[in-house]
Amino acid sequence: MKLKTLLDFDIHPCGGNHCHSDDENSLRREAIKWIKHIKQDIKKVQKLEGKPQSALQNQVIRRLPEILEGQIIWIKIFFNITDEELI
Repeated sequence: MKLKTLLDFDIHPCGGNHCHSDDENSLRREAIKWIKHIKQDIKKVQKLEGKPQSALQNQVIRRLPEILEGQIIWIKIFFNITDEELI
């Protein structure tokens, strides 16, 4: 699945403010896709825990879910996304 970034959207300012109709809905939908993708990544990383790795890899694997959860929180706050929208 290809995830879009802000550069992929054609957003035009409207009198000093951004137009919010289709642009905002598209950005919110893409942000929700990003959150779901990050949650899948967290599950993949958690499956690696306990498997033989180097000490450094084990440290990264233990910390990565926490870092990814921080990204999810930031995206939810920035785009004002509720838990209900992620179902």
